[in-house]
Amino acid sequence: MLLLTETFDNTERGSYENLKLGYSDDYRFSGQIIEGAGRGGSKGFVPYGTSSRDWGLTVSSLAPSKRLIFGGYFKLPVSRNHSYINERYTIHFYFCYRQGHSILEHFRVTVNISDHGKARIDFFTANDYAFEEYPKIESQDGFVDVLNGYILVEVYVDLTDAEAVMGRAKVALNGVTFADITNIRTGDINKWDNGGSSDNAFLNSLCVTVGKVDCLLDSLYICNEALSYHDDFLGPYDISTLRGCADGDQANWERMENGETVQDDDRGNWEFVTKPVFDKENAEFMSVTASQSLVRDLAIFDTSNIPIGTQILAVNHKLQAKGLAIELFKYPGIVSPIVLPSGGAISYQPDYEKTVLPFLYSELNATYDVHPALTTPWTLEFLENSQFGYCFFETETIDIAAGRDGYLLDGREGDEPTSITDNDLETGISPYPEVVISLPAKNNISHFQFVIGQSHSEVALLMVSPDGTRWSEVPRSSTQKEPIGIDWGEGIARNQVTYLNPYPGLEISHVKVKGPQSSYATPNLFDMKVFAFAKVGL
Repeated sequence: MLLLTETFDNTERGSYENLKLGYSDDYRFSGQIIEGAGRGGSKGFVPYGTSSRDWGLTVSSLAPSKRLIFGGYFKLPVSRNHSYINERYTIHFYFCYRQGHSILEHFRVTVNISDHGKARIDFFTANDYAFEEYPKIESQDGFVDVLNGYILVEVYVDLTDAEAVMGRAKVALNGVTFADITNIRTGDINKWDNGGSSDNAFLNSLCVTVGKVDCLLDSLYICNEALSYHDDFLGPYDISTLRGCADGDQANWERMENGETVQDDDRGNWEFVTKPVFDKENAEFMSVTASQSLVRDLAIFDTSNIPIGTQILAVNHKLQAKGLAIELFKYPGIVSPIVLPSGGAISYQPDYEKTVLPFLYSELNATYDVHPALTTPWTLEFLENSQFGYCFFETETIDIAAGRDGYLLDGREGDEPTSITDNDLETGISPYPEVVISLPAKNNISHFQFVIGQSHSEVALLMVSPDGTRWSEVPRSSTQKEPIGIDWGEGIARNQVTYLNPYPGLEISHVKVKGPQSSYATPNLFDMKVFAFAKVGL
């Protein structure tokens, strides 16, 4: 399944922490955007030379996966003034599991390419020492055509049955498989406490860095094994950026300009949201707003830059939204991407929807691997006759639990607190406290959210059940890695962690809150609240 695409065409110019890649803050990086340096004269990205996984391009908050595939076009080394130099360059790919600020590196692949086309692929597996060089598995040598400038590098790592030494890693260059290694240990299994089903026995973070010299990167993608769509190399390929060109069948959000509602205007809603570069600081200069459930906007997108006969692999729809509510965490709204496919009805995408908090933009990044109505591969005709947009939902907020001063509390009025004072919060000694809370049955809960004091949000666990017997750990959809900067309680900035409902469409009658789960836990963990958000309108 396609998780992410990036062409760097919608990015702000800048470097280091000021650089915004795509529409998302889910990247950590060092480097610079270069106008006209990309494929076809578009923008390109220069990840500055370093072998550290803390630099380069890092994509986190990916869906936990057993398999990740990365593809990107790299160009021969360039100097800091962007002239070409004749040197071998090295690209490092780190496949990791990230939880909060903690990183578990599972596997590393290194690709070395000289200006004459000599290539070497090195594979490294994890050991007990996270910051030492991993033992090399095997090297593959050969040659690749470098005459056309950009080289397509695709890397595939699979952790399935890695504990049984049945993992797999492979690399393709310019669309041809260059190395394919099977029956290897692709994960740091010594850190797994429950075999292949451990929380950290997955991949959800990928870091790409280069060696001592810089090079250009453009047109990247990341896939995983989900749904068995696009679960292998995609290349060679191109990524085209499409922009809105007309309103679709519905354009019901209110248009805003300079903070004022726009009336009697010939401009369409699409003109207020289609921007060549998304600038969070000035996004409200032109925007659209909604305050009632089921208010929808659709737009038609310009496909004229796609040649006739092009095979379309997938569609990646990105947009940004934030809340305008004044009262914090009081009935925040939900924005869902929607699509009106050719020959179908409007389709909502609950897996990609986000709660929009005040003053904090959230990215909605929906991928359509197949035609949503027909579940068949996309064609240019299908794409030309489809419309993409967004829908707003009001929510009712259900207070599930709260904690303060060493107590985990049932959040509903009149219930007695559950003491957790028998647990040593400073060292994380078990037994870990837990509380099971009965809820009024709800079948429209979209997701749950922790709001937690200070840090270490990863030490809490949330589980839900439709009937109070079968429990599922709620998967995290995104993690705010730093305090969100909004005062709550005693004026301390909080972390938030959002969890998707694992039983969409079913009633949820019970919620279990457990924690802390780690020796890093502190009493501040229980200076927290847990909410469920139920959509109004469906």
